[in-house]
Amino acid sequence: MLKHLTTKRGLAACGLLALAAAAAPAGATPMTIDLSTGAGWAVSYNDVENNSGRSGPAFAFDCTGVGAGAPQCISITSTGYADGNWLPGATAAGFTGSWQAFIDFTLPVGATNAHLTYEFWGVDDFASLVLSTHGIGQFIATATLGEALPAGVLTLSGLLGAPGAYRLGLEVQNNPDVLLGGLPVPLSDVDGSAVVGRFGLTYDLPGGTVPEPGSLACAGLALAMGARARRRSQRG
Repeated sequence: MLKHLTTKRGLAACGLLALAAAAAPAGATPMTIDLSTGAGWAVSYNDVENNSGRSGPAFAFDCTGVGAGAPQCISITSTGYADGNWLPGATAAGFTGSWQAFIDFTLPVGATNAHLTYEFWGVDDFASLVLSTHGIGQFIATATLGEALPAGVLTLSGLLGAPGAYRLGLEVQNNPDVLLGGLPVPLSDVDGSAVVGRFGLTYDLPGGTVPEPGSLACAGLALAMGARARRRSQRG
């Protein structure tokens, strides 16, 4: 499963948010929506045992060791493995290896200069990131265990930038042999599936002085990292 990740990745992700928000024109207020994995995400998959779809809140748990303010791993079980808690009524027997995760948000009327920032922190084993709105979907990136993890900024324009409801989604596979063309496989007590990443939406609104929740979260993350570094130096 996912190993503890370095704190540098968290600071780099906050840097992407800051760069995307820095281009606000005069008189506009830069806004940020934190879409990082954790609370607010939902999961779904096809339950072959009951021939039905399963959906509900994603199970979120710490897998980075960074602490408060950092993204959390999300999965379809409480541990990411077959022996964790499942959605109500679900069992390991109904899962065949593929699942979806998503979070919904709204781009308000009047918003301009909208950008989606993304940085995968880890994945087990494979995930595709997609943004959907107004009946269209935009593929963004894929992440694979053992490969370099993608990060970047997507500028929203046209319909993919119009006010309205949006969904950021992840298509995830438990597939240890994905690089060899293998197929998704069920979870076991030793082979799990999870994904973690920092994602955010930045945009400008005319006028106002509203604080940026994403910036506050990054500040909290930096403080947590600093405290962790001090504890390490004291122990050393």
